[in-house]
Amino acid sequence: MDGSLTMIIPVRDSRGVSQWDSAMRLLDVTVARALRQHGPTPHVVLVMTR
Repeated sequence: MDGSLTMIIPVRDSRGVSQWDSAMRLLDVTVARALRQHGPTPHVVLVMTR
């Protein structure tokens, strides 16, 4: 193990989200914060469902 952080972020299908634009803005913030973690570059995995 290289000590890096892996973040798994679930993303719902757009048809099940009433405020999709808000959800995508929050996702942008979440991914940006994950990538600013200290240490080795983290891995960010988005799991998209339909």
